[in-house]
Amino acid sequence: MAATNRPAAAEKRAPSRRAPAKPKPGPEAPAATPDEPPADIVAADALTITTTPWIPSRRVVIFYVDGKPYSVPETPPANWALNYMDAIRRHGELIASTWLMETMLGTEGYNVLRSNRDMTDEQLAQVVVKIQDQLGKGPKEQS
Repeated sequence: MAATNRPAAAEKRAPSRRAPAKPKPGPEAPAATPDEPPADIVAADALTITTTPWIPSRRVVIFYVDGKPYSVPETPPANWALNYMDAIRRHGELIASTWLMETMLGTEGYNVLRSNRDMTDEQLAQVVVKIQDQLGKGPKEQS
């Protein structure tokens, strides 16, 4: 028999120290999740939502304390309603209402209510309802 230069089957070769092969370049399909379709599929009626600074143009007076008016935006941004609903879901209606009151009234108006010992439960309930009603009067549907 002729001698071979191959190592015997029982001998093991030393592991290669080369880096693993890189994947070949090529188009990859975008990763899709159940909530997000691939980027190449767009609904015919997809909305375009822009991000711009919100500047309230008018305010509605909700209550007076010692003759000073306290007001909320006439048309609050739609995302405030979404944030309010999310706060209700996560923390309950009571905590969500305090968030809404401070957001709508501003810190000064909210703190005036918090520090007023003469306010009755009925007055507080009326203020909360007025603020919630005003939140429901968010941006009007455009025709």
